[in-house]
Amino acid sequence: MKVLLHGLYLDSKAYADYVSRGFEENVGIRNVSVMVPNIYKRDAEGSRFSDRLVDIGEIDKFDLIVLSYHSLFDTKLTEVLNSNTSATKIYIDQEDNFFIKNIANHKEIKYYFKRELYQSMSALHKLEWTIRYVYGNYWVTYKGNRHRMKIKHFISPLFQPCGYAVQGRNQKVKPFPLAYTPTVKSPPKVNSNRKYDLSLIANPQNIGERKKVYRFALGLKDSFPESDFLISKGGYSKEEYLNILADSKSSVSVRGYGYDTYRYWEIAYHGAMLISQRLPIVIPDNFIDDTSAIFFSRIDELREKFKKTVVDSNEWQEIARSAQKRYLKYHTAKARIKNQILKYIK
Repeated sequence: MKVLLHGLYLDSKAYADYVSRGFEENVGIRNVSVMVPNIYKRDAEGSRFSDRLVDIGEIDKFDLIVLSYHSLFDTKLTEVLNSNTSATKIYIDQEDNFFIKNIANHKEIKYYFKRELYQSMSALHKLEWTIRYVYGNYWVTYKGNRHRMKIKHFISPLFQPCGYAVQGRNQKVKPFPLAYTPTVKSPPKVNSNRKYDLSLIANPQNIGERKKVYRFALGLKDSFPESDFLISKGGYSKEEYLNILADSKSSVSVRGYGYDTYRYWEIAYHGAMLISQRLPIVIPDNFIDDTSAIFFSRIDELREKFKKTVVDSNEWQEIARSAQKRYLKYHTAKARIKNQILKYIK
């Protein structure tokens, strides 16, 4: 199978690296090529894809075309979508694209893989989704292209129903959450020599749920003075941050502007017990509560769960090992692309 990745390199380099490596490990690196809009070509030419860049004239030689960059002003995307080729075309949504309806309903798109596909949505959640994903992202586009905007560009987002972001509402839309590309060849071992009983690294500014969890974690520190905590607003290098996770018995993942976070996966890979709020999004082969993670709906649940698994016992080790094994089985780049994308492609 020959695969063309369109624009994947652009929006999130960590996510793009994960996805591209997943395809490379499944079909072979020489069978994966990359196409980018002209404005990003210079960046791509300096990347590891530099010897595999192709243009629209070579599109006929591919079996699968993976689209993942959408702009109101990307004419190359339109060319690819409307190209007369027998290749299967799918779309991977890296950043909650507010034109989900237009793309998912396009006759050339076989499947639309969404980063945050919700299990359900309340009326309040729908309002939040509309404000955050439609106008929030749209404003970024507007700021960079205001001289090219027309009235239709402002009206169009109103007709992008959030139902397309809910599981089961459209059979073409499938879940494909964030993931983590490890920087070390093998995951750190889980053992009792870890320094921190609990770590939480998160800037709580402007995000209500983070503020609550951050304050609660500070309270835990007072409740268990003999335990070692690292509670910080950040400021670490990537290497320092990952070393902290590898030296933590448990670590907390809490939502940022979206529910899906890299930290959720980084914690599990680096052998700390994952502590996370229950997420309302669809995650195939997710971790299991009390077996490979500790989930909470109410923040006051954390105190007893932390006491039971870390303070009063070494139960955290079994939970952390189980999560690490589950990550290596289901959530490596190769496993994700095979089990969550290629299984749909015939």
